Amino acid sequence: MSQNPTLRSRAMRGLFWSLLQNVVGRLMSVLLFILIARFVTPDEFGFASTAIVVVSFLALIADFGMGDALVQRPQLRVGDPDLALYVSLAGSVILAGLLIAAALPIARIMKAEALAPYLHYAALFCPILVLISFQEALYRRAELFRALALRTVFGIFASGVVGLTLALNGWGAWALLGQFSTQVVLSALWLWSRSTWRPSRAPDPAVLRRLLRFGVSLVLLRAIDFVAMRSIDFVILSRHGAASLGLFAVSMRIDQTLTQLVQVSVSAVALSFLSRIASDPQRLARSFLRTVSLCATFGTPVFLGVAALSPDLVRLALGSRWMGADEIVRPLLIVGGVQCIQFICGSYLIAMGRPGTLLGLIVAKTLIVVLGLVIVENSDLQETVITYSLLLLCEAPITFGVMVHRLSLRWSDLASAIIAPCGASILAFVVAEIVRAELTAKVPANLLMVLIFTIFVTVFFGILFSCALRQFKDNAGFVLSGLRRQ
Repeated sequence: MSQNPTLRSRAMRGLFWSLLQNVVGRLMSVLLFILIARFVTPDEFGFASTAIVVVSFLALIADFGMGDALVQRPQLRVGDPDLALYVSLAGSVILAGLLIAAALPIARIMKAEALAPYLHYAALFCPILVLISFQEALYRRAELFRALALRTVFGIFASGVVGLTLALNGWGAWALLGQFSTQVVLSALWLWSRSTWRPSRAPDPAVLRRLLRFGVSLVLLRAIDFVAMRSIDFVILSRHGAASLGLFAVSMRIDQTLTQLVQVSVSAVALSFLSRIASDPQRLARSFLRTVSLCATFGTPVFLGVAALSPDLVRLALGSRWMGADEIVRPLLIVGGVQCIQFICGSYLIAMGRPGTLLGLIVAKTLIVVLGLVIVENSDLQETVITYSLLLLCEAPITFGVMVHRLSLRWSDLASAIIAPCGASILAFVVAEIVRAELTAKVPANLLMVLIFTIFVTVFFGILFSCALRQFKDNAGFVLSGLRRQ
């Protein structure tokens, strides 16, 4: 009996610091991003973001999923991580060397030779990213969430100061890469200087084999998903140029930040009980319907509301040089309104012991997106982003169909959980767009922004309260009770 309060208090402390790391860290990152973006041109942002995406992907591959494999091991001896670290570090050095050698050919293929020096610089940090991922895994295993959260907040602030200073002095893309490299180096120094683990001289090959069996499948899944989500970056760079990629990268940053904040919030309240109900199919099905209803009620309207306000938010936050980003971010946010419901499917499939099904869904998404982008050639950036957004939507019915089948649900069960809040969000967005079209030339910009916000909120809650008041009360009560338990 005495262990339960201890476990509960440890879980609550972990949840608090995890939320601090994700929410506060993301908000600080967005604020600094907005400040730096005002002094960087779209083409400079495009080059920097491409270099960071490439080196992040290489670090993901070089890690081999070892970090997560270490976290899930029932028992971990002092020397168990040694050989895994050496192998991953060697892989990262090799991949970094290959990137440095191939940077110019890659830049020429992308029709952007100016990209090469940025790739050369970013490649140097691939081994450091691997060193970070190992220590992060060991910190999580030891439940040192406070140290991870403080590291994140400190790293974001310090690197933001460096990036902003460089941007103010006209360093362009190098300001963004300076911010990235500062955060990487500070994170590595923080984690390794405070860690209780150091590599030993007695590596165990048997442990490495067991870690690889778990890690390789995980890194394969993540790599495929990465290709599905980021292949569009290279399509845009090669077809439309660095400036267009910069506009898209800024838009994607806005969309991803909102997605991560919503996912963290929903996961903290709704997905904390999955491990306890995974063996009960009926409870799992009820929990799934509850979770998608929560996402549709509290997540989807956030995405569509921000989409309705995107012209005003871009103008106020980023300035005149980024005008046009609102047309790019809007379709991404609309799709985000669907994906914020869809993302929880992966957690349920893993809880049900169906990682193969999840891998199949990710492969399907990758094929749909990559083949679609290759086959469909659009004349401008906006058409390309709309095509990409529609391709992402094509996978949603497949995912929901799999969940309906695996949980022995009916389509009507799923529809009743999401149709009212999703319908209210869509109608609120449409009304807001009609009002914007009618009043743009007649009302001052700031007043119009307030009016659009008021109309969206009024229409959304008016429809939801008229059609699904009980559902809203149930979901609100569930969230409040979950927060009180925390």
